[in-house]
Amino acid sequence: MIHPYDPNNPVLLNSEILLGSLEAAAELRLDLSGAQDRFGIDDEMLHAPKGLIAFHRVAGFLESVAQQGQCPLFGFMVGKHQPPLRFGPTAQMIKLSPTLEAAVKNGLMYSRFNSQESLWHLERSEGYVFLKRLSRIRYDGSLVQLHTLAVTLMYNGFVSLCGHKLSAAYISFRHSPLEDSAVLERHFGAPVHFNQDFDGLAFPESYLQYPLATADAELFAMMKKYLDSVRDELNIDDDIPTKVSHHIRKTLGTSICNLESIAQLLGQHPRNLQRSLKQSDLSFRQLLQDTRQEVAEYYLRSSTMALTDLADILGYQNVSAFSRAFKSYCGLAPARWREQASRAQ
Repeated sequence: MIHPYDPNNPVLLNSEILLGSLEAAAELRLDLSGAQDRFGIDDEMLHAPKGLIAFHRVAGFLESVAQQGQCPLFGFMVGKHQPPLRFGPTAQMIKLSPTLEAAVKNGLMYSRFNSQESLWHLERSEGYVFLKRLSRIRYDGSLVQLHTLAVTLMYNGFVSLCGHKLSAAYISFRHSPLEDSAVLERHFGAPVHFNQDFDGLAFPESYLQYPLATADAELFAMMKKYLDSVRDELNIDDDIPTKVSHHIRKTLGTSICNLESIAQLLGQHPRNLQRSLKQSDLSFRQLLQDTRQEVAEYYLRSSTMALTDLADILGYQNVSAFSRAFKSYCGLAPARWREQASRAQ
């Protein structure tokens, strides 16, 4: 169901959606300051985005830059400069999937973890597969730049999974043709059609059977089990500490796994949330540490996952930071803990 958008109760996006804005502006020689001031987006949010941002601020910022800079491809340029597959455990499971079909289906199944404002839908017809972006809200402003950005990110993820060995049949946009659209066709390596009935991409159905070089059946099964447990928790009505723990598990390994973002998701000010946790003799930091330790032990006990991958899933900057935190928590380094757990089984 599509709901009217209410800016007073906004849908929240991961502010990483703005990654690439500075690089795009530098390449296009655009000044972002006016649009930043208008929509309350500071330099830090563009340089190292962390947290959540209202949907209308993102959409307005992208459209404002495109109009003021007379650059109708700004959304595309932002997407071009973003790294693909950034969403923590979900991205890990996509890469571990056995085939492109499994990766696509799993990505769509768990997409609700990452987006409140849209969903991707897969359709098959006459030997082709269509990945269509569907809005979950009705928004009165222009979304040309955001749609272009989203399709570019989906294409980049598609290419990343397939190692540039497969190409789209065509790219589809609902909006009217943009100037310099030949730039889009060169990037996508496929025809770009406008005034269509969906935003998304199409590729031959046979591509779905393409085996992924990053597949790992053991880790895939474990990751899916973990994400299924997180998904099952989403609608549980529990106390504040349990809700916070659920959101930590849901966002673990992403840039929104922090007090400020989770407070936003719960509709609270960070200080109020901390006070609520303190009433139960808890803190956000403690819940984050407990959850990281729980998840770390789960993978160490049950898999041969490399510590570098586990550190990434848990949201640590590197293996050293993970090892220090793990040892501080339980007195053993991760490798040593794994050895003892293996002997105990």
